[in-house]
Amino acid sequence: MSKTYLDRIEFHDELTICKKQDALTDRALTMFQTLAKETSRVFYFNCDEDRKDAIAVAMHDLFKYWRNFKESNVVQLKINRNFQPVESIIIYIHGHGRLRYIASRQQKPEKRMFLIGNTINNSLKNLTDAIEQIDGKVIAIYTDKIKNKITLMDKFNGKKEDELRECKNQLRGVIENIKKNDVFHLPALKAQLEKKKIGLVEKINNLNIKSFVVAKSKLIKAEIKSNKEGDKGKKTIKKVYLVDPNLNSSKDDEFYYKFKDPPNAFSYFTTMVRMGILKSINKINPKHFRSGNKISIDSVNSENNGMFSL
Repeated sequence: MSKTYLDRIEFHDELTICKKQDALTDRALTMFQTLAKETSRVFYFNCDEDRKDAIAVAMHDLFKYWRNFKESNVVQLKINRNFQPVESIIIYIHGHGRLRYIASRQQKPEKRMFLIGNTINNSLKNLTDAIEQIDGKVIAIYTDKIKNKITLMDKFNGKKEDELRECKNQLRGVIENIKKNDVFHLPALKAQLEKKKIGLVEKINNLNIKSFVVAKSKLIKAEIKSNKEGDKGKKTIKKVYLVDPNLNSSKDDEFYYKFKDPPNAFSYFTTMVRMGILKSINKINPKHFRSGNKISIDSVNSENNGMFSL
């Protein structure tokens, strides 16, 4: 890492270490400071004090929410309506087995059954509580109450994912060295690098983690809110599945979703920093006094009743 810029891979690996040890390292703190400072440069401030205030707000958010970063493979499901009895979320964790969570109206559901609430969010809370209590060491669940989405994270295969990530990083380095060697034309070195490349590719294939989720869903009528511009919030009655149908699914009532690499930490935390900076800007210069996110905050003067000029 240089004094000014961050390497995306190094940043992701460092935050993964922090998440697994549940504590920020000194290096991660330095990375956060660099990220906040450099991100602030794309915004315009009237004075350095305003910039420092914005950076401070961004740093506060980083310290408060950094544990929300997902370091292992994830799968996300959009829940379109509330659960119906017997509908289920079946989680297949590579090397561990099947975890089936069934929706129920029983007041005291059995193991791996969860109570259907009056709303989608109530049902998702009950599902979250059940997963955390029974299989919290194997799977993590995060809910987005606004968008009615759940994100499941594979905690069981963390060490294997670390090894796989390291192999992929090594492979990138080998491929880069092969490209450089093509310029210098060193046959012996190229043969050595090609052999290492083949070995890494084979190791990556052997480490392939196959975790996935199957959502068993009925097609029923439900009241759905529209998200389209102009019709936002408008409710309509139509037949929908619990989740969005997946083209890879083989049955009409079973939908298959594969766990994928988590979002890169650099992108995740850059978004967090930007939101923190904008939060600070909104306090200094309220949104209805301006347009756009990147603004120039000019001096306050008496001629316009103390408002910021645009």
